[in-house]
Amino acid sequence: MHRAWIWSGCGALALVACGDDGGATEDTTTSAGATGSSTGDDPSSTTSPATDDGAESTTAPGDATEGDSSSDDGPVAVCGNDVAEGDEDCDGTDLAGWSCEKQGFDGGEIACDADCRGLDTTECFFFFCGNGTIQGDEVCDGAEFLGATCESEGFDSGSLTCAADCGSYGTEACGTCGNALVDGDEACDGAVLRGQTCLTLGFDSGPLGCLPDCTDFDSAGCGACGNGSIDGAESCDGVMTNGATCLSEGFSSGTLGACNGTCTGFDTSGCGQCGNAVVDGDEVCDGAATGGQTCVSLGFTSGTLACTAGCDALITAGCGTCGNDMVDGTESCDGVDLSGNSCMSLGLGNGDLGCQPTCVYDFSGCEIPIGFEIHPFPTATDLSVISSGANLWNAGDYYEGTRMTMLPSIGSVDIHLEIVGNGLTPCGVQESEVTINGQSLGTFSVVQGTTAIDQSFPVVPSIVGPNYTVRYETTATVAGGCGSAGFDEINSTISFNVG
Repeated sequence: MHRAWIWSGCGALALVACGDDGGATEDTTTSAGATGSSTGDDPSSTTSPATDDGAESTTAPGDATEGDSSSDDGPVAVCGNDVAEGDEDCDGTDLAGWSCEKQGFDGGEIACDADCRGLDTTECFFFFCGNGTIQGDEVCDGAEFLGATCESEGFDSGSLTCAADCGSYGTEACGTCGNALVDGDEACDGAVLRGQTCLTLGFDSGPLGCLPDCTDFDSAGCGACGNGSIDGAESCDGVMTNGATCLSEGFSSGTLGACNGTCTGFDTSGCGQCGNAVVDGDEVCDGAATGGQTCVSLGFTSGTLACTAGCDALITAGCGTCGNDMVDGTESCDGVDLSGNSCMSLGLGNGDLGCQPTCVYDFSGCEIPIGFEIHPFPTATDLSVISSGANLWNAGDYYEGTRMTMLPSIGSVDIHLEIVGNGLTPCGVQESEVTINGQSLGTFSVVQGTTAIDQSFPVVPSIVGPNYTVRYETTATVAGGCGSAGFDEINSTISFNVG
């Protein structure tokens, strides 16, 4: 409780009324209801007011009369009757016109002391910025803004800030969604994601977005691989393939497998691509690749299998059965069927051309000119180095074999090479180099549709014999998907010529 000092009418600051603390004076005193007065000229004058029992009361001049309700200073004050009277400064609710403002404060509720001699200013206050309450001419104070918000100021989000003197507020912390700036309390704004992605938010893939009101990220485009649902940028998830098949994935056959562990693709090991010279998917064969099957494994004695254009079946038209007196498969002859050839047509002079039981020509009846020898090459007993598949389609693949002759040296050679299983497409060229005893003689090429190679090569300088090691080596790998071709190991020959 605070007691306030009050300026009295006597010119002195005091909690009591003005007057003499001594006894009665010679001044004239008028009591309420008195019929006379006394003065100092007649100290023995008395007034006998009536008493309750009818007896008269005599008061000497200058003496106080017991029970007298009046004095020279006015009525006697009664504290507590809510009336400020006499020398009281206030009384209860009667504050005698006093207020907190008149006591120098900015506001509040003033009260009267219990003894009516002072004012209680406990509830009075001064205005000051920073107390969290808007007072006086303050526009704001702390978090109080008289109902104003960023939204009421035309923004979409954020919080107002109050100036240090509480005289104004700022909007620098307010945000406007859609201005491509993350401001206010926005989480993002359009494409501005503050470096966040689906991955940083715990997803595996997909594009992160921003909600239309900029309050949070839009993760609808994000995906979580392994949840069995195709979401985000996933191609698949678990067994969910989104209707994909081997065909839709660019293959020509087969059964598409499950989704991979990253949900970005499929297991295509069960799919096949017809024309790539590899038996894959549910293919039976592909070009010269016959899945390990041969004419012999299918019951024929010779020949070369082929594959249908759709890679779904083997073609046995190139297979032969030796002994049926009909040239088929890769046979040179069969019994009396010499395919229309003779010693002379084969360049072996006069004589009688025959056929061996293995359905290859018998040259023993031919009058072969001196300085000329013909030998089978390549054969199944010659060295073959094939890196992939059954044919020489990779660079460095080769056939090699040594032929013992009666010729001391050679000046030229003639090759007759039967081509089998030609699966080359228009983009495929299978080129081979011919070398004898390490000396290069030239090259020959097999393309789509080639059935035989008949080519002569001069040998310059001459190669000394009589033994000659022949090699056919592929010079360049055939482009992927362009096929390959094989060399017949039964009917192909090489002729050595002297000088």
